[in-house]
Amino acid sequence: MTKQKSPKKTRNYKGKVFTIIKYTILLIFLGIFFAGGASAGYIAALVKDEPIRSADEITSKIFKNNLTGFAYFSNKNESGTNELIGMLRADEDRRFISYQEIPRDVINAFLAVEDRQFFQHYGVNVKSLSRAILQQVLHSDVTTGGSTITQQLAKYTFFSFEQTFQRKAKEIFLALRMERILTKEDIFTAYINKIHFGKAANSNNVYGIQAASRGYFNKNAKDLNLAESAFLAGIPQRPTAYSSFNSNGFDEEGYALAKKRQELVLKRMLIEEFITNQQYNEALAFDIQASFDTSQKRAYNKY
Repeated sequence: MTKQKSPKKTRNYKGKVFTIIKYTILLIFLGIFFAGGASAGYIAALVKDEPIRSADEITSKIFKNNLTGFAYFSNKNESGTNELIGMLRADEDRRFISYQEIPRDVINAFLAVEDRQFFQHYGVNVKSLSRAILQQVLHSDVTTGGSTITQQLAKYTFFSFEQTFQRKAKEIFLALRMERILTKEDIFTAYINKIHFGKAANSNNVYGIQAASRGYFNKNAKDLNLAESAFLAGIPQRPTAYSSFNSNGFDEEGYALAKKRQELVLKRMLIEEFITNQQYNEALAFDIQASFDTSQKRAYNKY
């Protein structure tokens, strides 16, 4: 015969469970409140000296680059234009390109490897940032970047590259402000024109996708194929290590690292469904090294 619990005992049991749950929830909220307050105070202290930058200042600085100068012969050719002598002597090669001129493969390659949620977030990817912070706290062997393309643009334009919490906090707040002022297309255009792509086949340090395309493959960015786009998209993470050329010419070690990075970019593009399996396999089989153009000579050497 089964012994039945009395209604009083059942009510007492339920009451205790409810009380435990209630106080557990209360403690969680109190913890979040106090932790949030402490975090807010800490962050406020980190950014207290950072000025609130105007829309004009942000816009002018992110699009301000020291572009490459060129020299031309005074006489005009049959088409009525002056014949190009070459690039003026400089260690840096920068050439501007508009958003409409950036090929889709280049955009997708950068989204896949740098910031998949770029067109959805508001300057900061909370999930990626939280994961990166957790990996740092736990000293994880595997680390992933938590910076969005907007944050990277803020860093390249306004801050040093020192690895400090203060710089990261300022970078985050500025990224949030930039997203309120600029369109996504403006941000991506400024970013793709500013970042470093290492030393190219023409012996120049190239900045921006147009200079990189000319420097490595002697073609305009709009003419890049998928393999070339993925190769260039992999370089900015570590432009010195991934440079396929140095002062002595072709760098075998740098190229091997860059090629491995390109394969990662292509894999990410496949996972994100930017490309098909056939495109992926064709891009992997493409001979990047053979497409480098090392015949480009500096004008001051030629003349």
